[in-house]
Amino acid sequence: MDNVVATINKKDSFHRKDLVSLVGIFATPLAILMGMTGILVNRLRGGKLYLCLGLLTLGALFNFVFPRLIARQSSLKIRGIVVQLRIITNVIFNSVLVYYLGEAFRPMWLVLALTPFATAIYASRARTLSASLTVSAALLTVFVLRGPVDAVGLAEQLTYCVFMLLISLMINKVAVYPPSSEEILTFLKHPAF
Repeated sequence: MDNVVATINKKDSFHRKDLVSLVGIFATPLAILMGMTGILVNRLRGGKLYLCLGLLTLGALFNFVFPRLIARQSSLKIRGIVVQLRIITNVIFNSVLVYYLGEAFRPMWLVLALTPFATAIYASRARTLSASLTVSAALLTVFVLRGPVDAVGLAEQLTYCVFMLLISLMINKVAVYPPSSEEILTFLKHPAF
């Protein structure tokens, strides 16, 4: 039993510390690609163009540098505060991008989905749920601010919110404590549907 606990603690330590850098490596380039595509599709000019380019640049720098800042922190309390700061910053930056770019480039909402997906990789189920609900609130707020609100559009936004919530929880279930090879083989022999 001690061996199992040690293995779980080792997995927990790895996932909560080292996987943060993987999020920056994979999610940030996707966000940049989507943002640049959104800018091109919207044919932005002037202040809106500079704002969106600035947010993309700051977001990229923040998300590439951030994992190094966390790695240097030995205090779990400080690490937790820095992680929360990253989530809040990403939600704000991405909400503004979705507001300006999402109407003409509809897949832009996916940049908001990256936050709960990424959180699910290294955080607890409760934090994953919190990130999903926060991003869902941001997405719905952007939708209402853009106006006018119609039933079909609202249904679409609510579907996005449910998608983010369920996929985030699924990612969290698999990522935080990934199954061993033996568990996978057992499941394949006797699926629990």
